[in-house]
Amino acid sequence: MFVSFLSFKRKSKQEKENLWQETIRKEEEERKKRLKEDRMQEKIHEEKQRAEEAIAREREIQNQKLAEEKFEEERQNKKVGILRETEQQRQKQKVEEKKRQEKIAKEAEEKLKRFEEGKKRKDIFNLQDSEKSVSHLNEKNVNVLKQTKGNLKSALKNEGHAVSATDSKTSVGFVNYRALYPFEARNQDEISFHSGDIIEVAEKTEGEPGWLYGSFQGHFGWFPCNYV
Repeated sequence: MFVSFLSFKRKSKQEKENLWQETIRKEEEERKKRLKEDRMQEKIHEEKQRAEEAIAREREIQNQKLAEEKFEEERQNKKVGILRETEQQRQKQKVEEKKRQEKIAKEAEEKLKRFEEGKKRKDIFNLQDSEKSVSHLNEKNVNVLKQTKGNLKSALKNEGHAVSATDSKTSVGFVNYRALYPFEARNQDEISFHSGDIIEVAEKTEGEPGWLYGSFQGHFGWFPCNYV
């Protein structure tokens, strides 16, 4: 009976030992399992953190790129705006300058027109006045001219022979002058001649100041005195 008790006691002790070892084994397995899970969670966390950091870096790069693109777009828009404003200002100045030039041209044209009209009226008035003066002088000197012609013809006939032009002109009061410039008669009371022509000028004629009365190639009339 005592042996049985000892055997039971040993068996009970062994069972306790086995139970303790089983508990330790389970605890160790549980510890290893938790450690493995912790490592797995840590690895997952690290991978997640790396992924988040990569995403953050990518987002930062994208934001930086967008900021640079926006800055460049704003810079280009500002540049385009400045160019557009400059072009508009240039076009405005061009239009204003064109209007100013047109105004100046119009004023110059009107001024020239008024000047030409005034000159035309003045020329017409001067021509009419000159024609009246010449006509009056011609009427006044017609008797002198007739007398001069008559004296010239009488002198030639009375001599009975050819006389020199100088003698005949001297007897009737004519002097030879060489024309310095050409002159074109404007009416029947004036004579025309070319530069270098010899003009027979009557010494005694009462005419308008600055005008002479003479003969060229059988034609008698008035011409400016500064042309000989």
